[in-house]
Amino acid sequence: MRRQRFRGLGASSGLLVATVVACVSGAPLQKLCDPGTFVFCRCPDGEEGSRQCDASGQSFTICQLQTGGDCPNGTTTSGTGGAQASTTIATTDTSTSTAATTASTTTGAVTSTSTSASTSTGTTSTSASTGTGAAPGTLFFSEYVEGSSFNKALEIVNRGQTPTSLQGCAIVFYFNGSTTASAPLALNSVMLAGGQTYVVCHTSFSQPALCTQLDAKVLQTGNDVVELQCNGMPVDIIGRIGENAVWGTPPTSTQGATLRRKCTVLAGDTNGNDPFDPATEWNGFPIDTFSDLGNYTCP
Repeated sequence: MRRQRFRGLGASSGLLVATVVACVSGAPLQKLCDPGTFVFCRCPDGEEGSRQCDASGQSFTICQLQTGGDCPNGTTTSGTGGAQASTTIATTDTSTSTAATTASTTTGAVTSTSTSASTSTGTTSTSASTGTGAAPGTLFFSEYVEGSSFNKALEIVNRGQTPTSLQGCAIVFYFNGSTTASAPLALNSVMLAGGQTYVVCHTSFSQPALCTQLDAKVLQTGNDVVELQCNGMPVDIIGRIGENAVWGTPPTSTQGATLRRKCTVLAGDTNGNDPFDPATEWNGFPIDTFSDLGNYTCP
């Protein structure tokens, strides 16, 4: 997959000129980034991480490495904001990114805040796969488990290569053909690297060690629509909203089965009103199949 990059701000850029004019005229400074958002960055030694836009919207924090800690000596060779910037990768969400284009700079990110009362087990799985052709920061459901008793789970993957935050993202359900969404299951505000998964399971799931977050709201029973949304906008939908049905035929079914997304799928289904056939984008497995949960192995 080719990463999309763009140049940082130079002394001769149009945005800098616009900022100077704004200062002279007394107009408010134009923000270089959306406060609280994250972008990709790289340290001089090549390690990658992310940095956050500060409250003023004029600069970013020091690059935070994915392995923990800051760049050596606080320096950064790429990432938006400040005189150190040279190149960056925009962090985008499939259907909820906010693109602010000024001069040659584009920044997309999840911006709203979210709190979750559910339990995190602290295990986030990583895959070496990167997803050829997927856009940076592409989130969607990669595995669906509707098993016996409370063996219910949902796996989310970042199919792109750019680290992407789950801040502002949640799962909602439309139970038994309802057109009204349930109370949202807020996801923990963690950063997912490219190919990394996040698994949400019911609190009584039989193998909790496979889960990243436990929540009693994970209660799909086969005829319930499941939607991943970020900032209130749909990112991926399983099922058809308003239709009380079990979709598919065993084992590629939404009831009593495990569904894994086909590797040909590079983005989520954001249309909850179109007909849904799991066989189109999913492979089916027998009930209570958990062997691949948390492991996304698509090339």
